[in-house]
Amino acid sequence: MRYLNMKKGTIFLFIICLVASGTAAQMRQVYLDQVSTNNHIQKISFNSPSSGFVASTDNAEDFVGFSTDSGHTIIKRYITLANVNFNGYPVNLTFGFSISGVKAFNQDTILAYGDYGFVPSILYSTNGGLSYILLFHSSPGNGQFTYVNDMVFPQNNNIGYAVDGYRILKTVDRGINWTPVSYDPLAPYDAIDAIDNNNLFVYSAYKYGSFTGKLLKTNNGGTSWLTIPIPDPHIHSADFISPLKGWLNLYQNVDSMVVYYTANGGTSWTKKNSGTVTPALFDKMQFVNDSTGYAISGLYTTFKTTDSAKVWEPLPRDNNYSYLGFGHNDIQVLNENQLWSGGARDLLELSTNGGGTRIPRAFFKIDTAGVFNTGNVNLVNYSRKVYSYQWFVNNTLIGTSYNINYTHVLSSQRDTIQLVVSNGISTDTLVQYQQFVVPNLPVIGSFTPQTGSTGTLVTISGTSLTSVTSVSFGGTAAASFTILNDTTITAIVANGSTGNVSVADIHGSYSKPGFTYFPPPVSAPPVISSFTPLQGPAGTSVTITGTNFASTVNNNIVMFGATRANISSASSTQIICQAPAASTYGPITVQNLLNGLSGTSNKPFILTFADSSNFTSNSFINEFTMDFGFGIYPKYITGRDLDMDGKPELILTKSSNGDSLLVYKNNSLPNSISFGQGQSLGAVGTLSAARFSTDDLDGDGLPDIVAATNFFNVFVYRNNSNPGTIQFQPKLIVQSGVGSQDISITDLDNDGRPDLAVACFNQSTLSIIRNTSSPGHISFAAKTDIAAPSPAVICSAGDLDGDGKKDIVTQNYINASSSSLSVFRNLSVPGTIQFAARFDIAVANSALNGKAVHIADMDLDGKPDLVVVTDNNYQIFLNTSTTGSISFAAPVITNVTGFVYGGFIGHLSGDRKPDLMYGRNSFRYFTIVKNNSSPGTLNLDPPVDIEANYPNNIFSYYGNSIDFTQDGKPDIIVSGTNDSKISIYKNSIGSPVLFGTNICSGTTRSRTSDAPGAVYSWQENSGTGFVAITDNGNLSGTQTATLTITNIPLSWHGRLYRCLVDGVNYSSQFLLQVNTSATPVVSISTPTTTVCSGSLVTFTATATNTSPLTSYTWQVNGVNTGQDSPVFTTNGLTNGSQVRVILFNPCSNPNSTISNFITMTVQGGNPSVSISSSANPVCPGSNTTFTATAVNGGATPFINGS
Repeated sequence: MRYLNMKKGTIFLFIICLVASGTAAQMRQVYLDQVSTNNHIQKISFNSPSSGFVASTDNAEDFVGFSTDSGHTIIKRYITLANVNFNGYPVNLTFGFSISGVKAFNQDTILAYGDYGFVPSILYSTNGGLSYILLFHSSPGNGQFTYVNDMVFPQNNNIGYAVDGYRILKTVDRGINWTPVSYDPLAPYDAIDAIDNNNLFVYSAYKYGSFTGKLLKTNNGGTSWLTIPIPDPHIHSADFISPLKGWLNLYQNVDSMVVYYTANGGTSWTKKNSGTVTPALFDKMQFVNDSTGYAISGLYTTFKTTDSAKVWEPLPRDNNYSYLGFGHNDIQVLNENQLWSGGARDLLELSTNGGGTRIPRAFFKIDTAGVFNTGNVNLVNYSRKVYSYQWFVNNTLIGTSYNINYTHVLSSQRDTIQLVVSNGISTDTLVQYQQFVVPNLPVIGSFTPQTGSTGTLVTISGTSLTSVTSVSFGGTAAASFTILNDTTITAIVANGSTGNVSVADIHGSYSKPGFTYFPPPVSAPPVISSFTPLQGPAGTSVTITGTNFASTVNNNIVMFGATRANISSASSTQIICQAPAASTYGPITVQNLLNGLSGTSNKPFILTFADSSNFTSNSFINEFTMDFGFGIYPKYITGRDLDMDGKPELILTKSSNGDSLLVYKNNSLPNSISFGQGQSLGAVGTLSAARFSTDDLDGDGLPDIVAATNFFNVFVYRNNSNPGTIQFQPKLIVQSGVGSQDISITDLDNDGRPDLAVACFNQSTLSIIRNTSSPGHISFAAKTDIAAPSPAVICSAGDLDGDGKKDIVTQNYINASSSSLSVFRNLSVPGTIQFAARFDIAVANSALNGKAVHIADMDLDGKPDLVVVTDNNYQIFLNTSTTGSISFAAPVITNVTGFVYGGFIGHLSGDRKPDLMYGRNSFRYFTIVKNNSSPGTLNLDPPVDIEANYPNNIFSYYGNSIDFTQDGKPDIIVSGTNDSKISIYKNSIGSPVLFGTNICSGTTRSRTSDAPGAVYSWQENSGTGFVAITDNGNLSGTQTATLTITNIPLSWHGRLYRCLVDGVNYSSQFLLQVNTSATPVVSISTPTTTVCSGSLVTFTATATNTSPLTSYTWQVNGVNTGQDSPVFTTNGLTNGSQVRVILFNPCSNPNSTISNFITMTVQGGNPSVSISSSANPVCPGSNTTFTATAVNGGATPFINGS
């Protein structure tokens, strides 16, 4: 029985099992040699019905086998080193003669062909193989290893042909001499099929990856050869019965094994069988006339056709011999009745009646065309039309005709179809499993989000969704829906209700529960009309005035930029709060927790602090560096208080085989920056700028994160943190334009919910995504794409014309050296986001590797300006807009040496004006620029470069301003992508810098101003304020860039110095710390010298002649321990421990002093005893004294021994 599993357009052949009864007419086993193990008949050459030879391999030497009884008896005549005359040829005899075949002219004259050491060779014998002479031994050349594959003497006379892989050889003297008549290094010839001495066909089978099959013919005895066009180069076998008629067996693929026929010498070919229904693949074919042919294939199976290769059927055998996976290698058809097949283990089978009655083969094809309209399936029979037939469908007999049809049950996914073919002696059964596409009913597997409001876009995933005709939420029809493919539908929630998400088709409705509908807010969002004061230091009481605030403190959240403020009092129109120390540059936001809606101020609160008036290279000092290790590259970076514990967390993206988003819990103290273990939120795309934004999307009081992916979506991470614990829900995937690059989160329609604006590179669009979230549940409407003039890379939001609506600005890539800005004026109303027609601004000389666009009021005229950072400059466009009309002055361009990258706007210097920072990925520093502008006039200080000491002096890329230590001064954080590091630079404005290190009294030191200029004037503060100084006995260079102090008095310890530069700028303040040259004196004390074991003991050092450089080294029993401090505390003392301290002062001589010893008595602990002997070993009869020593035994220990 044979089984085929039928899917649409695919056939799989599983097994062949033929059932036959005995018959006398069959392939009979006449010879088998199971003594040897490597004996395989390669060729059969009988020159009469009874007499002939076989060529066979064997373990030791190959042989020709002679038979005079049709193969029943085979006399082995081995080809050895002793019975071959090598005729002067240099022969490699390592492996002896490898035989490929034999040609017998009669029982005496034969030719054996093959190779010696892969050199084609032909042996000649006139005594039936008892001895030989080597007549041909020649390699094709070019290092090719081959052998004589095949040989024919078409008319059994003097003219013969052979192939040895790459050559066609010819003899005209019955094999005595051979001459190449063709050579092709690209076509390893396999076989010759000769019609007569002049008409021959030669083919190369497709067996090698670098060779394709080729068919040649000659009609002039090899003088010329013609390449015959063939249907496919994958030749498996071929046979010709005349110069015009022949068959070609091709292996096109596993589902197409076909035989082609030509009646015109290869000019055209006709396919004889169906490669999928009646496949045929044979090692050799041999036809006796135009209709009858034989072939070998598989495991010792001989096939026969009588319809010119349309249907091949196996011939019966009188044996079931098998050997591993081997089979027959050759077939010789002497005439229409007598044939031999021979192969592995020298099995030789013979038939003298044309193979006898063939075993029937069942073949059929299933035609399902139109089955879904009619239910009718046609079964087309390809078996021979001489048998009886039985058709079964699902084990039920449906008929006995040659072809048949039946009605398929449409609800059934598979039918089992059987055809039983019988000739009365043997039967064959073919089983095919036909798969049907059942009219699949839609199935909803999931939907996201699981909550939504009017306008929310919901993505429904499942199967068989193509046929859906309607979608509903809680029984209310969707406003619209789009079938993306068979597994995805997007639908817009209308005025829905909570309940099932349902889809319907012509068959019915299919649902999945779990959708929760939130109606749009009915209350108005908070509106901030003003706040006062506009600036102040951390802790400043700020009064916010407006409408729609919650009337209780706990139902309001106030954010100063990215940091939450403490609220003192609240009413529906006024909130009083304190400016948090970690305030960032950004608007004040008031959120009403009763409805989750929020409103923002139209300007930022400015956190002020002691102002140095200008930046210096010491304004920011590297305090913290995080090294990610080679191959991990940090990119975009910022900070935001995610768990509302008052400390901003570190948030960044890193690249390593794609980008991922990480969050680090802030564990910093006022004077120490530290973070917890990084927590990955997952991958966010690849080859992107890795930008993200943070804001509270669902009004639950926690900032969420939205990340660009560089694909056709953004990832939204809902914050689910608690104070001290950072956690996020799995990402929500929100569709955007293709190639999302940057995200601005801002309330575009003033409905109290921040929306998304996404710059998309590949699609050259700005995607607007309206927020439909409710507290605890994030959802969005479908995106709206607005065309940009070219790929958009950056987007920023701000109210540019003062109409109370956030406008959008994108920066767009044009080419490697130019970009543009696009301005989208906001015309939205609550629930509907729309923009006026964009207008574009050319940005000259602006490559986009350093892409950044900031919206900030640089000149404090009440109008936010544009700051554009490009590769080699930054450009500031002052805002000249009026309400309803956006315009800008010509840009003020500042060129920068080297590549500029990223950057930010922030209040770095402590005054009201926003300052600028930008990265320098060509240098190992970043740059800050102090803003001194006034309304209508742009005035920026010269740039100041900030560089850390090696190895933390990284190439800076993205940067941001975050106060991680909450000291009221914003710090700077930068990512060093190429260095695999990030660094935090603490704001040191107003904090003194050491004049020098290790300064001893009486020495000389110099300090150079860190503020450059042309005119210098140094000042000194000895405790009553800074005053100008002039050169004197201790001071020199007071009017130069470098101040020198000579013979520094010890009394000057603590003085401050600074330099007034060009009459307007100041250097940093430099603190003079002077160390005494006197040798210190020290003694130590402790309240008691007798303590219990494990007690905490405190030792105090009292010293004189100390200075800032003095250090303390505590020792217990001579071993260093404790910290550099005048106080030492320990609980690890044992009885008799000796404690002392060593003071070190590098300025004194000697430079160290040792204190007194304190010996401790420690009582308690586990008592023990040690015993010693006066003599060891001890002689018999001698006296020995044993001494017991108590440990932790107290004042009067009791020892009991034996």
